[in-house]
Amino acid sequence: GYYDPNKDLLCFTADHGEAFSPHKHGLFGHASFFEEMIRVPLVVSYPDWDAQTINEQVSLIDLMPTILDLAGIPIPDTFEGTAHRSPQSMQREFTHVIDSNPIRRGIRGDGKKLFTHQIDEGFEIVQTEYSPEDGSEEVVFRAPPDEFFDSDVSTETRDELYEKIREVKGDLLE
Repeated sequence: GYYDPNKDLLCFTADHGEAFSPHKHGLFGHASFFEEMIRVPLVVSYPDWDAQTINEQVSLIDLMPTILDLAGIPIPDTFEGTAHRSPQSMQREFTHVIDSNPIRRGIRGDGKKLFTHQIDEGFEIVQTEYSPEDGSEEVVFRAPPDEFFDSDVSTETRDELYEKIREVKGDLLE
C-alpha cells in the first residue's frame, strides 16, 4: 500500500510541543499551556478539500471526529469535539485545555490566554498575551490562586477569559 491523494485521507500532527528552556517558564517538558507547548503542526490531506493554509487556531479535539466522519465511520457519543466538512469550519475563536492530572485548565483566543500552571508548591494562575502570527508571548499576570482576584492587572481581560473558561468547562480554581 501507498498513499493516494486522490482517494486517501492523511493527517500529520503532534499532541504537544516541548519546552527546552527551564529558565524561561520554570519547566522542561510539556506540562503547560505556554505557546511552545500548544503550537503544533496540523496537516490534513483529503481528496474533497482544496489545498490551502488556515492561519487561525483550530482545536485537536475536533480532529478525531472529523477523521471518523470523513471516513464514514460513526462518531461515538463519548467523543468531545465536532466533525468538520471543510478546513475553514475548523477555525475556533477560543479554544480550551482541560487536564485533571495534574490540574491544568486554560483558555486561549484573540491574542490572550488564561491558564493554570503547575509549580512545585501547587499551581499558579498565568495570563499572557501572544502573537498569533509568530507565537511570541508575554506574561501579563502570574500569581498563586489566592492572589488571583486581588490583582488589578488587566482585570477586564482576566475576568472575560475567566468567565469564558467557566462557561466551557467549569471554574478555573476548582
